[in-house]
Amino acid sequence: DFVARIGGDEFAAILYDCSTQGIEGVITRIKNNIVLLNSSNPTLPLSISLGYAERTDASMSLVELFKEADDNMTIARILMLTWSAP
Repeated sequence: DFVARIGGDEFAAILYDCSTQGIEGVITRIKNNIVLLNSSNPTLPLSISLGYAERTDASMSLVELFKEADDNMTIARILMLTWSAP
């Protein structure tokens, strides 16, 4: 497993042999840690958008995989903005 910066403020995590449930667990831990960090440092809150894709077909290229993850992140961001809007 590894995390790499792929541009600007974007990072990608490659998790080998990780199920959807495992990926969702990682995302939950990251979100919980951000909530904890923000509660102890409210003057400079951290925000993050997360999306993922699972490669279940060996013929899927990394470009396709990253595109799917990026699309899922965009959807999650829109849903969060819609949910948090007054």
